Amino acid sequence: MCRPGEFMSYAHGYSSCFRCGSCDEEMNLVEVAACTTVKDTQCVCKDGYNCTAVSGNERCEMCEQSSLCPPGEGKSPSGGQDGAIGQTHCQKCPERFFSKESSHDPCQPWTSCEDVGLAEIQKGSPTSDSECGLWPHKRWALIFLPILVVAIATVGIASRWRQ
Repeated sequence: MCRPGEFMSYAHGYSSCFRCGSCDEEMNLVEVAACTTVKDTQCVCKDGYNCTAVSGNERCEMCEQSSLCPPGEGKSPSGGQDGAIGQTHCQKCPERFFSKESSHDPCQPWTSCEDVGLAEIQKGSPTSDSECGLWPHKRWALIFLPILVVAIATVGIASRWRQ
């Protein structure tokens, strides 16, 4: 049985447990799961960084700043956080997703205009979000309603003025 600060993830033929590892901030690592008696500390690279050095036990030891994905592309779901060595893995934005500037982020979904009660004025593209606006019949209401209010107010004022 291991003591706090130690672990043994499998029977390895040794009588002692291994000391828990730590996530070295200077190597751009972030802890995502604390060490338990059966599993070592789990680390991933800081956002925007990729693993560039792996230890003998397949644990990432160092991360370096990754390259940016260009507009129209985004960081792939694994994005180098799964322990794979290398730079950012970029992929073209899928249908109904966009990335308008170079970044380390995944592509973002287009705004669903109908979900916010608006009409889609301009369809999105891999490099731009969809543009939303008022439904055509609501635009006419915005033009007609003020004219109607002014007309009613004018009739009301004129009828009072005649009395």
